[in-house]
Amino acid sequence: MELLNEASATDTEEDAKYSAFNTEPFERIRMCVGSPETNCVVHHFMKKYDSAKALFSAGYIRDEYLDKGGILSAFGPAEGKYKDCPMQRPGFNIECKDGNKARWGFCNNCQSQPCQNEDSDDADAAIGIGLAGQRTSTEVGAGWTAYFASGSCSPTSTTFKPVWLWVSSLANWKLVLKVGKTAKLGFSSPLWTNTELLNEASSPDTEEDAKYSDFNTEPFERIRMCVGKPETNCVEHIFSKKYDSAKALFSAGYIRDAKVDKEGILSAFGPDKGSYKDCPMQRPGFNIECKDGNKARWGFCNNCRSQPCQNADTDDADAAIGIGIAGQATDTELGAGWTKYFTSTSRSCNGGKTFKPVWLWVDSLAA
Repeated sequence: MELLNEASATDTEEDAKYSAFNTEPFERIRMCVGSPETNCVVHHFMKKYDSAKALFSAGYIRDEYLDKGGILSAFGPAEGKYKDCPMQRPGFNIECKDGNKARWGFCNNCQSQPCQNEDSDDADAAIGIGLAGQRTSTEVGAGWTAYFASGSCSPTSTTFKPVWLWVSSLANWKLVLKVGKTAKLGFSSPLWTNTELLNEASSPDTEEDAKYSDFNTEPFERIRMCVGKPETNCVEHIFSKKYDSAKALFSAGYIRDAKVDKEGILSAFGPDKGSYKDCPMQRPGFNIECKDGNKARWGFCNNCRSQPCQNADTDDADAAIGIGIAGQATDTELGAGWTKYFTSTSRSCNGGKTFKPVWLWVDSLAA
C-alpha cells in the first residue's frame, strides 16, 4: 500500500502514487499524455476491478480492444519511424520476448523487420506506461523503448512521456454524518447508536453537526472521514466485513483494528509534529475506550508527551484523537479533534483540546 508524493498537486509533472490507487473500484481507465486531462486514451473493461492495484497485480491480461490508434496518437511517435504492425500482446501487465514489457500498452517489431504478431513471436520494443525494453538502458515510466521508433533497427529511440493515470471510480459515497466544532457528537452522544436524525436538511457544504437518514440505512465495507472540508483531506478505512449501516458499526462495541491509518489521521487532523508523543497506537479502532476516560468512535489513544509509550490495551492512556471523543482532564467531549493531553507545548502534560469539523461518508453497497 506504499504511496509516493501523495501530496503532489494534480497539475505538477512528477512521479506520484495516490491512495486512490489502492482503493477505488472501476471498469474504465484512462491515461492522459503530456497534460492532466487532455490527450487521453480510454479503456473499458468487461469486469470490475477493485482498484488499480488489483489490476496491475492481476498478471497478464490480453485485451485486443486496446486502442492502438489512440495510444499512437497520444504518445506521438513520428509516422514512418515505427513499424505499423498489428499489436503484439496488447493489454495490461504484458511481457513479450526479449524483455519488452508494459503495464498498459503493446509490443512491436522494429521498422526493418517483418510484422510478427503472435504472442510467442519475436518482439523488439514496447509503448505505453510502465515499460521495459530490449537494449533500453533503463526502464521507462511511460513512452516507448529503444527500438520502437528509431526508423531502423537501432536502439536509439528511447523516449519518456509524462502521463496521468485516472480511473472512473464506481464508489458510491454517501454522507452520513457531519461533526461541527461542538460537543454535540462527543463519544457519549446517543446519536451514534440510535436512529434519531439531526439537522437532516443541512447542506453538505455547511460546517455544522448533522446526522442524515443514510446513517441508519446504507450498508458498506469502506468508510472515510474528511477533516476541514467535505471531500478532501480524508482518511479511509476498509473493513474485512460488511456493516449494515453506520449505526450498526457504532453500536457494535469495541472493534480493535490495527489497520487504522495512524499517519493518515495525524496528517488529516494536523497536530504539530513534536507536540505529541509519537507512540504506536493504543486501542486503535472503533468505539474505543481506554484508561482514564479516553475514548473515540474512530481513532486511537496515546500518552502525553512527557510519559513513555504504553501501547498495550490495558496500559495507562492520557488522550484520544479522532471523531466522537472524550478525554482525561478534558472539560467537554468533542465531536472530533483531539483531547487535552494529546498535544503539549512543553515536555509536560499541559496541552489543550482542539475541535475539528469532520464529514463522515460510507461507500454504499446498496444497489
